[in-house]
Amino acid sequence: MDSVAAKLAEYETLLKLQTAKIEELAAENEQLKAGLGAHEVLQSIYRNPAACEGNRIKAAQAALNVEKPRLAMTAYVGKDQTAEVVIPLAELVAKRRARQDALQGLLPGDPKFLEWTERDAGNGNGSGGNGGNSSNGDDHS
Repeated sequence: MDSVAAKLAEYETLLKLQTAKIEELAAENEQLKAGLGAHEVLQSIYRNPAACEGNRIKAAQAALNVEKPRLAMTAYVGKDQTAEVVIPLAELVAKRRARQDALQGLLPGDPKFLEWTERDAGNGNGSGGNGGNSSNGDDHS
């Protein structure tokens, strides 16, 4: 009979421990539902010395990105941002020929002449404008 009484006492102790743990978890659950934001919840977990160490580490890692944002990586890492755009030679020659064809026979004060020279200086309708390729440039001749 002693073994039955001892087992009953042991089960009673385990039941009390489990009930206490359930109440503790229920209180923590209510605290989490109390309207705290995700970051505040993570902070409360990793700052709680009673929480298990693994959970504290995981919460600290998850909160780290909010507390210390990562450096933004750009798409041009290692590329010189001030470098000029390189135009292939064939394309440049076609543009220059179209410009020359369009300017041929025009006087420097002519509106079409000014349109082409302003476009080349970057003051016109974007870089290249209507003279961006040889087919558009031939239309001006």
